[in-house]
Amino acid sequence: MGGADLQAFTVVTNFGLPHDIHGNTYSSESWNLVALLAVDQGLGLKELVSLKARALRQAEQLRKLEERSKGKLLVVTNRKHVEEIYQDRNDRPVGALLGLEGAHALEGDPEHVKELFGAGFRMMAPTHHFDNRIGGSNTGVNRGGLSVKGRQAVELMLELGIVIDLAHASSKTIDDVIELSSNRPKPVPVVVSHTGFRGLCDKDRNLSDEQIVKIAQTGGVVGVGLWNQALCGKASVEKIVEAIGYARDLLGGRVDNIALGSDFDGAVNAAFDVTGLRLVTKALLDDGSYSRLDIEKIMGRNVYRVLMQSLPG
Repeated sequence: MGGADLQAFTVVTNFGLPHDIHGNTYSSESWNLVALLAVDQGLGLKELVSLKARALRQAEQLRKLEERSKGKLLVVTNRKHVEEIYQDRNDRPVGALLGLEGAHALEGDPEHVKELFGAGFRMMAPTHHFDNRIGGSNTGVNRGGLSVKGRQAVELMLELGIVIDLAHASSKTIDDVIELSSNRPKPVPVVVSHTGFRGLCDKDRNLSDEQIVKIAQTGGVVGVGLWNQALCGKASVEKIVEAIGYARDLLGGRVDNIALGSDFDGAVNAAFDVTGLRLVTKALLDDGSYSRLDIEKIMGRNVYRVLMQSLPG
């Protein structure tokens, strides 16, 4: 496992064609590839027509995987679980963080956040590859901010203890979420689970310097992408370390808000699989400009801190 303590299982409920990183016109209601998968897997009519039902079905499947693992996998839903997976013992379980990649699975109803929370979802992204009724995507058409219902949904996420992932959000949606998270009695960290940086690779999908700084100011983390497009070329350990260094320099030499964002979903060309994570650790050690604590933060301590600040007790 390359020393991995936690893996994010993020559910995609809609992905259409043609896919265009410069602006996708399909919507939540469009016939899409995930619906075809539902047919292929023999799922019922409910999962075929309802994005929320698809998300709930995936949550159920993860729970079954947890049961079959006989204690080797733990679905993380609270701070106690986080502490358990990070314990220094050989028989500790691997953590599974259930996430939602695109809140179109709410089907336009903010109250559905509560049902998905009850099913174990602890990370949610307002958008994925297209604009929806919650907010704008960075590969959508309008790329606006949160809708009225979107703001209500985000407020509920923050109240319940759901980590908000801005990996595919438009610039305006990022600003709106940060405003809501910062205005709470105690500011809540937000994350970008997997991304590149425009300062190194000028693509809409990647974060600007200003956005990186704003996310860090919430106490959140940016997950350095490990795949080709995020790194502007063929992914390699060297390019990953370069991106980490870029974010560190931008944030005043501190690494408190930097993590790894693999996107190990089988659809991207990454530098390695999970067994290669140790190569990043070695490269950071060989670099000589990172302390042991710096490396521990990048490789997991920062994510641990965010989860402990965000998840329910």
